[in-house]
Amino acid sequence: MAETMYTYINEQPAVLHAMLQTRQTAWTGFAQLLQSHRLDKLIFTASGTSYHAAAAAKHFLEKILDMEVEVVYPFSFIHYENRLSSHSMVIGISQGGGSTATIDALRKAEAKGCLTAALTANEHGQIVKAARHTILIPCGEEKVVFRTKGYTSTLCALYMMALEAALVTEKINNQLYTNYLADLEQLIAGISSIVSLSDHWYGRNQQQLQQAKKIIIVGYGPNFATALEGGLKLNETVRCPVNAYELEEFMHGPHLSLDQSSYVFLIASQGAGQERILALYDYLQQVTPYTYLIVNEERECFRPEKDLNIFSDSSEVFSPLEFVIPFQILSYRLSADKKIDLTVSKYPDFHQRLKTKIK
Repeated sequence: MAETMYTYINEQPAVLHAMLQTRQTAWTGFAQLLQSHRLDKLIFTASGTSYHAAAAAKHFLEKILDMEVEVVYPFSFIHYENRLSSHSMVIGISQGGGSTATIDALRKAEAKGCLTAALTANEHGQIVKAARHTILIPCGEEKVVFRTKGYTSTLCALYMMALEAALVTEKINNQLYTNYLADLEQLIAGISSIVSLSDHWYGRNQQQLQQAKKIIIVGYGPNFATALEGGLKLNETVRCPVNAYELEEFMHGPHLSLDQSSYVFLIASQGAGQERILALYDYLQQVTPYTYLIVNEERECFRPEKDLNIFSDSSEVFSPLEFVIPFQILSYRLSADKKIDLTVSKYPDFHQRLKTKIK
């Protein structure tokens, strides 16, 4: 049987669990780099799914490592980033290892005297040649180009890199380290259940969702990156207009684009924006009947037939690993129902003509 997006969606719990079990060998290299160099800034440069993983992990990295963390698109890094020094570490992320812009960004960082590393799942990728150090993401091959386990594996890798480095550099003690690990282990153990819940949620709303022509996803904090990743997956697979917004930014203009045909997905994770997004949810129900709430705890406003509760008590910092699952399922199921063959490239000459990727 041919492998599909769904194959890799279901592989995620086992892959992430294995990453936790090998943490003391897989991520010590990064910890040693932070321990042996006088660094005051981490810069991640990446595109697409890799960028979203870094953006989702940014707040946790800053908090636990107690240092400045920046996430920059490669083109901007190459042409507009000026404040670089030997005290900055630049990490280029490319799961397949062939993103030309990320490779060029690492070359610039090297030329500027920065410490560089490639974070990739492909130890033979071209990105490895552009960086001084390599950090491998042990997620195995993902033959489907629309990354699912690649996204969560990159995100988990960033969490683990931060935890191991924070412990080695004594930014956190053993007890806090153990507590964070326990939270991650519990979260990963629940992913299979979230896949099942998301499947049933799609089934309940299948007829409505198939009519979607304009989609908006709203999130906040680390789950603004989840909204971006969800939007990318839907753009790639369902191939209809999808926009992703940060919560407060959405309420300062983009909300005026809504009408009765708009499909809006609101990520109500635990955190500073939860009550605000629930108020938005209440308001939007009088604007469009296609407003969907995704939560991880029971709320009074929750509509069981329409909304999705993933039933989790995980902390906000790790919740992007969970909240992305419904959008992975939505992308896979909706593209299948629309008879979109994801094995056939829509524009097969695009990357070659635009020189965005190399093998």
